[in-house]
Amino acid sequence: MAAGALCHAQEPLKKYWESRFGGSEVQTHEVEGLKQHITDGKLHLQLRDFLALVLKNYTDIQVTRLDVFTQANQVLSAKAPFDPTLNLNFNTVRSVSPLSYA
Repeated sequence: MAAGALCHAQEPLKKYWESRFGGSEVQTHEVEGLKQHITDGKLHLQLRDFLALVLKNYTDIQVTRLDVFTQANQVLSAKAPFDPTLNLNFNTVRSVSPLSYA
């Protein structure tokens, strides 16, 4: 009986462990540009091609590019108060005045 109670008590811990560390499926994607370098089932890369593939597919580099774009947007928004503006008005009031011959 004690073993059954112990097993029942461990159920919330097991659910927590699975939700915390079980994780969902890992999403993967193919390496961009890799298929272009495969001929006859072999991968042929020169150093330049390898570096191009690394730069294109390395996540940290993509995140760093986003940081640069974010900073550039902040600079543009800081300069925005000094941008020229154009204000137009439209009025629907009609007025009639007599012709005067002087």
